Amino acid sequence: MIEVEVKAKIQDRETIKQALIKRNATPLGTEVQRDHVYGFEGDFPPRDGGVIARIREKNGTCVLEFKEINRKIGGVELAFAIPEVAVYDAFLAKLRLKHFFTMDKTRESYALDGFTICLDQVKELGEFIEVEKMIESESLKEKTRKECEMFLEGRPQGTVVLYADYGNMICKLFGISSKKGD
Repeated sequence: MIEVEVKAKIQDRETIKQALIKRNATPLGTEVQRDHVYGFEGDFPPRDGGVIARIREKNGTCVLEFKEINRKIGGVELAFAIPEVAVYDAFLAKLRLKHFFTMDKTRESYALDGFTICLDQVKELGEFIEVEKMIESESLKEKTRKECEMFLEGRPQGTVVLYADYGNMICKLFGISSKKGD
């Protein structure tokens, strides 16, 4: 599957939440996530086209994901349920993937018109809205991205659309940079 998403920094979560309810968005629930993020030494954060690994813990489950990074139009994702973090942390090290950081996030999700809309509180970064859709064809990426952006039209004042992922924001905050000059 290919994930296409648009993210924006927000200042007024409640106004956005009320707008979603008014549009009859279906609440999908709230979850606490802990992401352990891995990449290649000397190429982290990766440029577009690069790959990261992530182990996501949520609701008592763990999922190992490999994600192609493409900030503008989305990338390929592979995901596998795993029993625990420690064994796969060691496995990723054997693949020469280094653990760079762990990120904690609370996510409140809604479904609306085939899209998932997430209101995120990310430790150390603040509050965000994320509009996302999973697609199966590369040919749909640009069209789907534009559709995601349309959800943010008329957004509340102080909402800033971002073309960076949480990982890049965390790297910038903590001074993690690629040795290749990024």
